[in-house]
Amino acid sequence: MFGSYLDTEVVRLGDLDIAVKFSARREGSDSSEALLVYADRSGRSFSTFVDQLDWATKEMFAALRQRSAYVNIHRDDPRQLTDRWKVVYP
Repeated sequence: MFGSYLDTEVVRLGDLDIAVKFSARREGSDSSEALLVYADRSGRSFSTFVDQLDWATKEMFAALRQRSAYVNIHRDDPRQLTDRWKVVYP
């Protein structure tokens, strides 16, 4: 976590910034072929090849956010963005 959530002086929280680092659960499941198969099995249609490749990541982020407008998921290393960060789940 990083951002205003860690500021003890903030009275009203605007949003929750969470940085995530993820990797494939199974070896090879992050290959382009595996990502295309996953996207195809979703039954969705994609306007671009890149959208198709990125579908698994978008679906994962949506699951983490749970449709909350107050949760922001970031892939960036928070240490490059701020000096206020805390590891919650190592």
